[in-house]
Amino acid sequence: MKKIIVLTFICSSVVLSQNNSEKKKLPNFRGFDWNSKIEFVKENENASYMQSFSGFGVFALTYNGKFGDYNSRIDFTFKDNSLTEGSYVITTDNFFEDFVKIRDMLINDLGKPNFWAKSKLSSNNIWIKKNDFGDFYGPELYWQYGDGFIGMLSEKSEDETLITIVYFYQQTIEDYGVQSVNPYDFIVD
Repeated sequence: MKKIIVLTFICSSVVLSQNNSEKKKLPNFRGFDWNSKIEFVKENENASYMQSFSGFGVFALTYNGKFGDYNSRIDFTFKDNSLTEGSYVITTDNFFEDFVKIRDMLINDLGKPNFWAKSKLSSNNIWIKKNDFGDFYGPELYWQYGDGFIGMLSEKSEDETLITIVYFYQQTIEDYGVQSVNPYDFIVD
């Protein structure tokens, strides 16, 4: 009887710890809480303003700033005047080195990712054809939270190679359109 009780306790502890990790809250974006208002972000963002866009049910603010040591385009996306998405878009000339540095920065801040998609950095060919216009997807990493997710995405075209870090509040990875994710086994690429 004691063995059954101990086994039940261990199994319950594992399930509870998994549920608690899934309920972790999505970190804020650049110090702004989710659902922050457009005017509040405009008044308090320190990066250099570039432009705004309104359409398709969203309002977006774009700034030029930094992500770590990297120059970055910074996008804030609002739905119904509430911050719901944020992203850093980094153009890279040295993809492999920059991907590893940025990945390691994120792992240091967020812990290891929960999932990867598209390809691994250690694959023979990391670039997967996106369309017939010369665009390709690269490796993707995802950190899952109870109220959203963070993704590290890569893509390239004939003109540029990009690494994008996206924050999505109140969305799942599946909502974003990623069809197949794989558990991240933390094998260093």
